[in-house]
Amino acid sequence: EINSLFKEFLIQFKSFDVMGGDIVSWGDIQVTLLQPSDEFDALYRGIQEMLIDNGAVFNEPEYLADGFTPHVTVQKSEKLVPGDSRRVWCVSVVDMFPGGDFEQRLISGNVELAS
Repeated sequence: EINSLFKEFLIQFKSFDVMGGDIVSWGDIQVTLLQPSDEFDALYRGIQEMLIDNGAVFNEPEYLADGFTPHVTVQKSEKLVPGDSRRVWCVSVVDMFPGGDFEQRLISGNVELAS
């Protein structure tokens, strides 16, 4: 059901570029902050509103709206370098606690944005 909501909602969005900002540490995790982007902000806020309008309950609501910091996690094999850009062409629906396990992630669907 949620994947269908995403597909229907995301029809209005086109792919866009984001640019890496500073690399910072959040505890023992490094992330690359994203530079401000009107396109990313519209996508993020739109998805959040769509989910709330459809009855979503969030485990950590303090990270919604202005509590969210756009970022990508630095991986062992790759990272977004400050000043480099990446194309946002797909939205993934991710279960952040599959089976109650906070250390795992499960992608339940992907929706491509228009070119």
